[in-house]
Amino acid sequence: MLNIEKMRAASYLLPDPGGEVVRGCLDEIQRLSKTAPIQGDSRRLPWLMHLRAYHAYCRIHGSQQALITGNCRGGFYIEELNEFIPGWQEELKFYESLSTED
Repeated sequence: MLNIEKMRAASYLLPDPGGEVVRGCLDEIQRLSKTAPIQGDSRRLPWLMHLRAYHAYCRIHGSQQALITGNCRGGFYIEELNEFIPGWQEELKFYESLSTED
């Protein structure tokens, strides 16, 4: 597993623009590795999928910023994901297979 914070600290030792490029890549890795809880399930949803569900949620129920900040109800319910992202379980299996490859 990458230790992103150690890598970020070490990136300041690189001459410009190398350190800035490394920090940009680390920001992207953090963004892509962020997850959200799924209510009623022990798995976690990749953040990009969570944002897609949130977009669909907002069209029906309006904005609920706490779903983005993490201060609300622990993520989407399975039934909501079924409605907002048809086929989400297969997509999640794909993401999970990426994280378990050697």
